Amino acid sequence: MSEILLSKVEQTREEMIESANTRGINDEETIRLSEKLDALLNKYQFEGTFSSSNMSKS
Repeated sequence: MSEILLSKVEQTREEMIESANTRGINDEETIRLSEKLDALLNKYQFEGTFSSSNMSKS
């Protein structure tokens, strides 16, 4: 799962950078992509934290 999630993070990051370079950092699309990237990173961090806490209970 985390391999797929990391791929989505990287793709979204690249899209956001491209949007910022062509449209500007205050453009709605750039902001939408930034928010999407934030959500993906939060999910990745949560999954990592959850996995770590489960492993320590074993």
